[in-house]
Amino acid sequence: MIKLKFEPKIKETHWNPKLEKLIREKWEKERLYTFDINTKKKVFVIDTPPPYPRSI
Repeated sequence: MIKLKFEPKIKETHWNPKLEKLIREKWEKERLYTFDINTKKKVFVIDTPPPYPRSI
């Protein structure tokens, strides 16, 4: 049996609110996630389900 060792690229194991705030501010400044309704480009959408779907 082959055992593969996984090494995460990000070593942090906890959530850092300060870092998240900086990232969000950068995204807002660069308008990274804004939608241009008049774009001539092809629209690409990823539809994701709720985090914990369950069946009844």
